[in-house]
Amino acid sequence: TADTLVSGTIPHWLGASPLRRIEMDEMRLSGTLPPMLTRSDMLDHIEMDQNRISGTIPASLGDSGALALTRLQLGKQPISGTIPPQLGKLGEIRKMILHYSHLSGTLPLSLFNERTATLVDLMLDENPISGTLPPSLFKMAGLKRLLIEGTRIGGDVHELPALQRIDMIR
Repeated sequence: TADTLVSGTIPHWLGASPLRRIEMDEMRLSGTLPPMLTRSDMLDHIEMDQNRISGTIPASLGDSGALALTRLQLGKQPISGTIPPQLGKLGEIRKMILHYSHLSGTLPLSLFNERTATLVDLMLDENPISGTLPPSLFKMAGLKRLLIEGTRIGGDVHELPALQRIDMIR
């Protein structure tokens, strides 16, 4: 929480141990996401919102043992670059929360495939991302929340049967 007294850089060894969850929200952590983060095949939850993490999201998150990841939450900090297309390989992902950052480029179509059909929440709002919502999005029956307000993402969403909330105002 915001009153946590932990601060400093992200430990370079984070992920090298058999961690299942990393929950380090609002801890004033700085630095970049360490490459070791993707080495734990048991890791199912990364929640590091509201820190001072910079750099990019490692593409290796989708190419590694982190394929059991169900939650990726890295929003509200100066992470930049593009959303790695490899994140579309996260076959257990339910929540991808990358909002209020500095992510740019085009929305990777690979995020919307049969492997990511478990996705329930996709929050990309307030990032300078562009692109069009792909037709494969409409096959994601479990998607309940799609937040793309403050982006340059467009498209038709009238055929999303399970969607409970969408924010698209630009």
